Amino acid sequence: MESETREYEFSARSVAEAIRKAEQTLGRTRDELDIFVVTEGRGGILGLGGEDARIRVRLRNAGGLAIPNDFDEAERELAAAAWEVVHSLLSGLGLEATVEVRRPAAGEPTLEPAPVTLNLQGDDVSVLIGRRGATLASFQFLVNHLLARRFQDRASVNIDIEDYRVRRVQSLKALALRAAQKVARTRRPVPLDAMPPAERRVIHLTLANHPEVTTQSTGTGDARRVVVMPRRPRGHPRGPARRPFRPRPRP
Repeated sequence: MESETREYEFSARSVAEAIRKAEQTLGRTRDELDIFVVTEGRGGILGLGGEDARIRVRLRNAGGLAIPNDFDEAERELAAAAWEVVHSLLSGLGLEATVEVRRPAAGEPTLEPAPVTLNLQGDDVSVLIGRRGATLASFQFLVNHLLARRFQDRASVNIDIEDYRVRRVQSLKALALRAAQKVARTRRPVPLDAMPPAERRVIHLTLANHPEVTTQSTGTGDARRVVVMPRRPRGHPRGPARRPFRPRPRP
């Protein structure tokens, strides 16, 4: 893997001309380049006082980074910048990894709230997962903290390692369904182990439309957990059940 992503800069009277110059110079088509507009340029008066358009260009697969075609330019720039940060941190730890850039699964419970995910793969990179993903969460926080210095709009990315977050979601969904089966059978609440907020959300969403159970978070701080409970039948009164009214017989 290359030690850094090679970047080129081109200028011309317009952005379109600068892109054509990049294509000709690098021998690549537009689809093979990641292009970031530095300035769109401006025309002068009688040829005086104008400013050329400037663009920065990276080869799309440079440094092992392949960005999906449906990413817009802002997402491409964010993914490339995030990979530079991640690569630098991994190098400092003596680790190497390849990266897959993707979007989180749509329409499903997820542990990936940001619109861009970098999924790392490598021989030793799994050491950054930690117990229940705690080390991975800290690593992701550090990456986004460093990105915040460059992007002032608080842009962030998800960091995954060997699809750990995807597998964790499947595990949480299975746990939720097992607890729901037990509650439906026994009609007694089942408390789950304490979880971070994102994992509790997966449990809540998985059982949101379950016909026999409902969920509630209880506790505070690191001890906060989800309790799976029997769902009250529609029209069931809240609080203790009342005895039905029976008129007393007259003497």
